Amino acid sequence: MKKLLIFLAVALFSGCVPKTHETLPAEVTMNMPEYKYCSVYMKDSNFEAFTPFSGIALSSSSKIQTMHDFKSTSNETSVYACEISSDENVPQTFILQCMAIQKTPFITINTNFEELPDLIKLAETAKSLGEFNCPIMLNLFPLNESFHGNAEKYKVFWEYAAKIFSIYAPKTQIVFTISTDDIPFVDEYFPSDELISYIGISHFQQSGKTFALFSSLETMHNKYPNIPIIISQLGISHYDTEKHSYYTEETAKTIENVYNSAMSIPYLKGIIYSDKDLTASSPQIVLCNDYRVTSEKELFDSYIMFSEKYASNINDGYYKLNIDSIVFDKKAYVHEDILKLNVSIKKEPPIRFEHNNQYILAEDLNLNIVSSKENSIYIELN
Repeated sequence: MKKLLIFLAVALFSGCVPKTHETLPAEVTMNMPEYKYCSVYMKDSNFEAFTPFSGIALSSSSKIQTMHDFKSTSNETSVYACEISSDENVPQTFILQCMAIQKTPFITINTNFEELPDLIKLAETAKSLGEFNCPIMLNLFPLNESFHGNAEKYKVFWEYAAKIFSIYAPKTQIVFTISTDDIPFVDEYFPSDELISYIGISHFQQSGKTFALFSSLETMHNKYPNIPIIISQLGISHYDTEKHSYYTEETAKTIENVYNSAMSIPYLKGIIYSDKDLTASSPQIVLCNDYRVTSEKELFDSYIMFSEKYASNINDGYYKLNIDSIVFDKKAYVHEDILKLNVSIKKEPPIRFEHNNQYILAEDLNLNIVSSKENSIYIELN
């Protein structure tokens, strides 16, 4: 009897089960249909097809110093950027160089709460810009920490300045820029949208996930759907200040992900990369981020490849939804969350996927499947 009990105990704990239970999962698997999950892209009817722009802001620490030299490596770069403070004169040489190679100048004018320029100085700056017979993108007084707690004064001053530039330099396209860190407070600081040509997003991070960037873009688009958006400052640091290590390969991959993801955002009109090294202006004992792509071949190759791919891609107004679909037997079933996007049901009750009733047959919804490729389907609303 003791031997029998020992045998039964060993059998129990060693996973021995009746044969019918062993074969059950295999039988269930054999009966399941073969289908695949696909991403869903929907056409935004408010946007016409366009080609986005790619730009770069070279700095004193860039390994490539002139836009002429940079142009020889990337002719797809159509915008060159520079920064000045509000007490500096218009960078005439910079503008003339852009005009000579037929590129658009992007000029950022920085200021802070304690050193706001007087209106006479602003009028002089605006008149100087107006003398150039070419389009100029003006990134006017990007929101910074010095204005925190002074939202109303910032808005009033920004609007005064924007009106001055619109009068004396009517060809300028005025950009209002806010960082991804400040977007939770944007309602307090956002000026009159009638004065804004573009909303600019400023974003700097180390290599890795880019959720903060793309969620910020979506937030701003949802709040101000009629104003086009650009990333007016982008920097991906390949130096980790916490781990005190360089992550060149990971940064190159992050750059690739940013530009590839940006191609499917119809309201994002362009990206300007900030090629700067913060360690260049800091004491040696202070560890800072290095956002340069011109300093390392692997980074530069990644930047050139994917920024050019981005700038040569025609954005036809499709954007990726946060829902998926199932394709089975040459028919598409879309997740029922699409009903939250005001997509109505054409046929009641709609046919649902037999093995997951959260997915509705696309033919029973008021939408058209325009095309299907690379595990993605592209739809338009009826």
